[in-house]
Amino acid sequence: TQIADMYANGLYGMQKDIAKAILLYKQLIAEKNSIIAEIKLYQLLAKEQQNIIFDETSLKKIASMANNFQPDCLYLYALMYLHGVGVDMSAKFALKYFKYAADCGSILGQNDYFVELAERPRTKQTLVSALKYLKMPADKGLVLAQYNYAKFRTLLAEDPEHLVEATKYYKLAADEGYEQAQIEYANCCLSGLGTEINAAEAVKYYRSAAAKGNPDAQCGYAECLLDGLGIEANPKEGERLLKLSADAGCAKAQHRYGTLCIFGKVIDKNLTLAVHYFKLSAIQGNRDGQNCYALCCQKGEGVVKNIEEAIRYHKMAADQGHPYACTLCGLRYMHGDGVVEDLHLAAKYFLMAAAQGSVDAQYFYAICLVSMDGVEKNLELAAHYFKMAADQGHVGAQYEYAALCINAEMSENKRQDGAKYFKMAADNGDVFFFFYYAKLCKTGVGVKVNFAEAAKYAKLAADSGNSLAQTFFSRCLYNGEGVVKNHVLSAHYAKLAAIQKDPVGQYLYALLLREGIGIEENPSLVAEHLKLSADQGYAPAQNNYAACLIEGYGVEQNRDLALYYFNLAAHQGNLNAKLALEQLSVYGLLNESVAKLTM
Repeated sequence: TQIADMYANGLYGMQKDIAKAILLYKQLIAEKNSIIAEIKLYQLLAKEQQNIIFDETSLKKIASMANNFQPDCLYLYALMYLHGVGVDMSAKFALKYFKYAADCGSILGQNDYFVELAERPRTKQTLVSALKYLKMPADKGLVLAQYNYAKFRTLLAEDPEHLVEATKYYKLAADEGYEQAQIEYANCCLSGLGTEINAAEAVKYYRSAAAKGNPDAQCGYAECLLDGLGIEANPKEGERLLKLSADAGCAKAQHRYGTLCIFGKVIDKNLTLAVHYFKLSAIQGNRDGQNCYALCCQKGEGVVKNIEEAIRYHKMAADQGHPYACTLCGLRYMHGDGVVEDLHLAAKYFLMAAAQGSVDAQYFYAICLVSMDGVEKNLELAAHYFKMAADQGHVGAQYEYAALCINAEMSENKRQDGAKYFKMAADNGDVFFFFYYAKLCKTGVGVKVNFAEAAKYAKLAADSGNSLAQTFFSRCLYNGEGVVKNHVLSAHYAKLAAIQKDPVGQYLYALLLREGIGIEENPSLVAEHLKLSADQGYAPAQNNYAACLIEGYGVEQNRDLALYYFNLAAHQGNLNAKLALEQLSVYGLLNESVAKLTM
């Protein structure tokens, strides 16, 4: 009976062989009149959903044994109800008799009771409590139960110790030759899930299952050979096994073999073949295969460029949580690139990728939290995600985190943290941050006011070509703030900013030219630079250029044009321009033509 059971269930390393098990059960019934063999035969036939014709004697015998709570008979009843063999199909009664069988000690009943329970809507806590039904047959050596217990212990793990226990049971089943358990245990050894990382141990179990022709195991073993994990690298043998696995339908192997074709190191580069395997993997739902196939379609590599196909498969990968695909889909929905703009969906995809550590996704999700309509504004949470990306070296996130922290709405501690990040980036030589840290030092936001520190960092930024910093440092030199007064150098830095068409730099350089401080007075250059700045919308320059036009300083006198520039400045709130307009109005200088010009 035990040998027949082994063939029926593929136990203890025995290859599953239903025909041989049926033959052995029938032989026992004929030669020994074994009631147990008869029950087990019915169990097997019911489980395999084969036609069973119950005669009256058999039904009475089964009923009698069930009424006496004979475990195997209760298990048979459960199978009959589960598959509708000899009785009307009923999932409710199947579960009931599986539990009866389990409670009466049937190890198969205990295993199947939990498996059936897990397939129905149940709370996690209910399943955790019911795990004892899997553990009982597992501890009695039922390999299938050992594997199932490990699988569900992993899925329902509530703390790291549960993963350790799961790995233990995977190993028990693996050591009995159960292929899927060998693969799962090897995966644990390779990833360190529930055990210490041991690549050599992983290789041992992958190889064992691969030798039986298991495609998933062949894939795992092939990857170890390709990457030299736990075994000396053997790219040729790794490629051979990987192709066997891929051609046998393993989606993971199909994706990996596609990458071999892309890079052309182990085998000749072949983009068309890569696309072939990527698509096979993608069709089976492998998210890595979907992502790679989408990229090929997007770039037109190995296949005719097809943006619609690329978007479709990238979305499939994203919906399975592939971080790169999530980020890409997020950007598409953010900008309406090939899809209808949907900021809420964009934020959703960014969050999915951000949770997996994608630096770009963390940055973009934070952007959504600050300024997008797709998610409720949350500056504290935005700061959290900016900081995550910033701590991984994302320059944009470093700036955004620092800038967000010094926002007036944030706490003083946050402002200090923001200033710290500006300084960290500046001290790492990031030119972009020199100027911003200089401003903080001058204004005392997040740090103590320190003119010398402000001038130091402003000079670093100015010498790196930052026009804003050149203007800032020019003022420091002019006023002697944090540095010795030097009007010549002040004019030099103002001129550098003006050359870069910085409106404030043009304005400041014009003032220095007019005063003749640090540089010879030059009325025509004064007017020229004031106009350049004014035409970029800088209100103080508009006011001063208007004054030049009134006086005829460096430019031909033109009161109509002067009034035009006064009005431009006044509309921006410039008080000097408003006062000038009032004075000119009192003296009756606003005529009809000028009024139309300044509207």
